[in-house]
Amino acid sequence: MVFIMLKFTPILVGKESNGCINFYEDPSQVNPMGGLALTKYIENTAEVVQKEMVALDDFCSEIDIQPELIKVDVEGAEIDLLYGGKNIIQKCRPIIVLSLHPNHIKLLGQSLSELTTFIDKVNYQCLTLDGEDNSQYFSNECILLPN
Repeated sequence: MVFIMLKFTPILVGKESNGCINFYEDPSQVNPMGGLALTKYIENTAEVVQKEMVALDDFCSEIDIQPELIKVDVEGAEIDLLYGGKNIIQKCRPIIVLSLHPNHIKLLGQSLSELTTFIDKVNYQCLTLDGEDNSQYFSNECILLPN
């Protein structure tokens, strides 16, 4: 029998542990979409709320975990989250399931070339969910695997 430990914590995980930040959220939705970027999908209904943010490295250290799998769906903050977890990623070499949001990444002033730089620095490869090369990000659903 295999036991899997899951822990759900209502905080944002990003590049730095810097207390509370502004987060755009659409409270009119049953499952509110939100993010660090104000997108056209929520610009007319969004509210700014304060949310706690912590770096992935700090989060893993604080609760003493060494992840084998990390699922990332952070509406454009993918690059920041990965850089905030660089040490734990290099140490534990987890599989990373990544949902990319290229338009949101641009709204936050970043580019996919920064993601490529990170993937190269930590010696990972980017694949599609079917295991094909995805280094050009033709699929927004990715699996990052250690080389």
